[in-house]
Amino acid sequence: MGYKTRQRYLQHKKKAEDKTAAGSIDKLIAKKQVQLSAEDLKVIDLIHARGCIHIPSIQANIGDLREEAIKRRMDMLVSAGIVKAELTNARKRPEVIYYLGKRIPYNEISHALYMSEALDRLGQNPHLVLRDYKHEHILKSEHSKERREVQSSEIQVPDGGGIFERAGEAAPGFLEIDSKSYTGRMLRAKVTGLAKYIGNRPLYWICYSTKRLNTVKEAVRSFTNIIPIMFYDLNSL
Repeated sequence: MGYKTRQRYLQHKKKAEDKTAAGSIDKLIAKKQVQLSAEDLKVIDLIHARGCIHIPSIQANIGDLREEAIKRRMDMLVSAGIVKAELTNARKRPEVIYYLGKRIPYNEISHALYMSEALDRLGQNPHLVLRDYKHEHILKSEHSKERREVQSSEIQVPDGGGIFERAGEAAPGFLEIDSKSYTGRMLRAKVTGLAKYIGNRPLYWICYSTKRLNTVKEAVRSFTNIIPIMFYDLNSL
């Protein structure tokens, strides 16, 4: 199979596998003939935006429902065939994740959950609002359409991005979840690749230890718009 033929095949395959588009969700709900509440729809939108979520993220986004009440609602959505649930050990501890259609690859679940928690933390920030959030796969897809000669697997894009709004001013920006597996030359290559993608737009690199924060700061010192930040500081960014 030639390069262009394979590229077209992969594009068609991705479209066929992508069952999480808003239109597909609407058709699925209509087909199941299930009465959904505003909170149910918000949860479905949340899963669609983030790829997969867990109970803490649902609690952080749909009000003051107790965990047991949320579990009952999610069990109903799972039983109706609208949402899928899976017990995973992706973060070295048992967690139930919820997703739509085809689950994201196993090796991406941990990253998706950390990003979801980062977005929840950012949502507690009274001075900053993130709008129109797009996760990595959407950014990668959009970029590959703009630059058709570049395969999506070769594109170095951030883990997520959107419009950051502060004091009435809005501008695009990105988020990156730190991975300790990136060290030395790999880390430098990662930084260089991200810098090419984001241009002069800001990227917040979220770290989970002071040691990693210092390592990333050293790696990005030539790029002033890549800002390393601790996870717990996102609500005061």
